[in-house]
Amino acid sequence: MPPLTPECQIQLWPLRAPHCLPAPRRNTLAARAEEQADPKLLRESFCGVAAARASIYACTAFNTKRGQYQSAKPAGEPDATADFERSHYNIAMPKPIPPEISGQKYISLGTFRKSGVKVPTPVWFGEDGDKLYVMTLSKMGKTKRIRNNPKVTVAPCTIRGKLTGPEIAALARILPPEEHAHARKTVNRKYLLARLSSPFSRADVFLEISFP
Repeated sequence: MPPLTPECQIQLWPLRAPHCLPAPRRNTLAARAEEQADPKLLRESFCGVAAARASIYACTAFNTKRGQYQSAKPAGEPDATADFERSHYNIAMPKPIPPEISGQKYISLGTFRKSGVKVPTPVWFGEDGDKLYVMTLSKMGKTKRIRNNPKVTVAPCTIRGKLTGPEIAALARILPPEEHAHARKTVNRKYLLARLSSPFSRADVFLEISFP
């Protein structure tokens, strides 16, 4: 086959396979300048160019390096983003036992009916850390009320239930069986009769009371 003339080669050039086409030349000076550029300047340049298309949240996230548990709001960050960080990582811890309750012999435990009426009951209680522990029976009314509504009140009182101090809002939790032994120990340590009297030895429900 005779060689193609230059005119024929020009006409046949668009029919060549793509891999035969010459690769586009790259501006080596521009590539070298990009490699040597400061990453911080590149970030600023990116945000400056994309500001018309990207939201302020995307730009802030690109420029801000924040620790996993950092809740401080950097300068210029929208309040909504900072509030999310604070609410996501700041976990409320239980408060200690109020001094009006700690060391008392009896407390009035107020539980609530579905109608909202409060029913106070004088009870013995144990203490451990920032929690109170009360033992009772599953058939008692306060147990059923706590199952429906864990919000309770506690107040120092006499053996007959007369209040001797302020009522304090608290939360009650019915403990699982594996935590009964610890709760019973806190009550037995405080009251001798709790270890000897029959009603308390038959207790099958233990309540943990905390102060939010």
